[in-house]
Amino acid sequence: MKVEIINDSISGEDRKAILSLVMNDADFLDIHVFSKNTPLYDFMAKREYIRTSLYLNRLALSGAQGANIAIARNNEGKLIGYILFVTGINNPLSYGVINSVVHPKYRKKNKKCVLAEMVAVLLQRSEVMTFSCKIGLVPLYEKLGFYVINHLETQITMSSNPSIIADKVITINSANLNTKKEVIDALNEFATQAPEEYQQLLDKMVTDSKQAVCEAKSYLQHKLNQSSK
Repeated sequence: MKVEIINDSISGEDRKAILSLVMNDADFLDIHVFSKNTPLYDFMAKREYIRTSLYLNRLALSGAQGANIAIARNNEGKLIGYILFVTGINNPLSYGVINSVVHPKYRKKNKKCVLAEMVAVLLQRSEVMTFSCKIGLVPLYEKLGFYVINHLETQITMSSNPSIIADKVITINSANLNTKKEVIDALNEFATQAPEEYQQLLDKMVTDSKQAVCEAKSYLQHKLNQSSK
């Protein structure tokens, strides 16, 4: 396995592979809570696809306006995982992870290995690296040396070095994303394909996400209480 860091444009094949991974794992990447087995998933997956595409478009830009990506390849040179990240506005050694996925074939036995290899490369290059993930993934990242420091809505925020305050980064927020024509078109397509379930599924996502926010807050308090003992 080989890990490379790219801060320039990527090949069409790599872009396709990354976005395919995103479409398959949108329920883990998105901050909202929704099921993979409903028509809503297709819309939310397309939304995450568009969000990731916008970051990939920033690879050719420099500094905080740009984006960077760590790519893991197998022995045949095929992309098997990635970590997409941006750097701080004032501190280029402060990394903010946008999202990360390991190919399903490399998960059960090798996910920690693939992820650990990519993380190790980034930790060598950075002063601090932060990201947010669903509660279920926290133990995995703790094994890689990350610490729970906060929560971001439904997700838990983790840091490689809690003693250093991560620098601000330029991100694409949900409000801006929802104004993109591609997202609006995807929403309209979802409404057309599932007219009877459309509003019900959206309402359920809102309700489930609110519950997940409460769970994230409770989990954070639990972890902070543990660390203070």
